[in-house]
Amino acid sequence: MDWKNKIFEEKSFLSAYLKARTVASAASNTRVSFLAFLLTLLYVLINLKSGLAYMPYESLVTTIRTIGDTGFVFTTSILGFLIAGFAIFASVTKPELFVVLAQLPHKKSDITQLQFVFFNFLLVFIHYILFLAVCVAMKIGLASGGPFAGVLRLIADTEPVVITYVGSLLLALIVAWFVFLLMLLKSFVWNIYQAVLLAIAAEAELKEQAEKR
Repeated sequence: MDWKNKIFEEKSFLSAYLKARTVASAASNTRVSFLAFLLTLLYVLINLKSGLAYMPYESLVTTIRTIGDTGFVFTTSILGFLIAGFAIFASVTKPELFVVLAQLPHKKSDITQLQFVFFNFLLVFIHYILFLAVCVAMKIGLASGGPFAGVLRLIADTEPVVITYVGSLLLALIVAWFVFLLMLLKSFVWNIYQAVLLAIAAEAELKEQAEKR
């Protein structure tokens, strides 16, 4: 496929995400996140086995609200830096350099080096925006008088065990996702470092070609 057509191959966030997650995130990120999920779930279950019949409704809601508040502050802060960094990177880089990167294949996938550079940004943006949306939903839905609060209160009064185990599972999933976001930043920094080195090499190649003319 011609490189000019290849750069327009992804038509949606989903198609870009499916490719980006194979090159912009290390397998260790998933392993650490899964470990965090297991440890959180194990911690809750141990507390239940130690004599607590079920997790009180107020305790469950308070814990989820705390995670939602923390996640909201964290994601909005990081997204601000990432968007600013992306804007600077995209605006100061020479178009000729992007053309060179668009014609270089990536060594570990069927994408180009240009796609690899921008997939690093896209993967982080997608995860952080989705997690931010979940945090906003928790803050609004679990607020006093919120749309979720009444339903959860009804279930807690009639089926407290359901609230305990379903809530524990959701809590473990949210914690694991939060840990994955932290690990994703590690991969993002490393991939951006590689992208800078790649840009330097491509810039040197452009200068060599210009000198030969």
